[in-house]
Amino acid sequence: MRISRLSTKPDKRIFISWVKHTTRSASFAQAFGAECHFIDSGFSLGLLKYFPRGWRTLRLMWSRQPAAVICMNPPYFLGLLAWVYCLFHEAQFVLDSHTAAFDSDNWSWMGPLHRFIIRRAVCTTVTNRDLAEQVERQGGRAVVLSDIPYRMPEGSFQVEGDFSVCFVCNYAEDEPVLEVFAAAQELPDVHFYVSGDTRKAQIRWPSLRRKNRITSPRNTPATISAATAAPAIAPLLTVELVRKSTAACRALSICSSVIPNGPVAR
Repeated sequence: MRISRLSTKPDKRIFISWVKHTTRSASFAQAFGAECHFIDSGFSLGLLKYFPRGWRTLRLMWSRQPAAVICMNPPYFLGLLAWVYCLFHEAQFVLDSHTAAFDSDNWSWMGPLHRFIIRRAVCTTVTNRDLAEQVERQGGRAVVLSDIPYRMPEGSFQVEGDFSVCFVCNYAEDEPVLEVFAAAQELPDVHFYVSGDTRKAQIRWPSLRRKNRITSPRNTPATISAATAAPAIAPLLTVELVRKSTAACRALSICSSVIPNGPVAR
């Protein structure tokens, strides 16, 4: 099936994500003419944080009355709420599933709930064929949707030194974070700029805090050289940083088309 057939009225589509921001959701919504909504409770108390997000999501759907709801997945609870809304409004919902929906220990124990929403979604979009096969094995309909070109607002950030490297990551378990930071230790004349939520790095790899002194606040890229940390920059300036860096490497699936004129090492 084609996702564009979800609703004949683009203004009746909404994309909901339970995070502060992600370009995957923003680019998806932009490409399919959907309203994009990021819902974050502002605090983290385990599963309790999803209660205020769920309430705000239900209010949003009932007020907007969309004919199609696209949900970032995980968390599975968002897809479950979308299914409940669709039951009462004869609407449809799509899951946009990230890799964590299939292999994260935080969610694997809720496998039955995941299968439940996958089987009831119109389709589940994923980034590669391997994930699509997992969706199909669980009784769902999969659509492989790679990264969508997305132009973010331009920012202003001045890189330092004659050579700089931008490492675009999210500090996930499957990203080569330790290797990049080890390289930074060996290259004192090179300025390394790292995006993502640095608090995740400090929790997952405590040694990074001592060796590199990551001091930037949540959800802002931090600058590191061999053993120093420079002031943080705003989240939306990551693309501008990549444009200005001498080289860039990625840990997540970011298209070169997302970063016009930017040096991206694949």
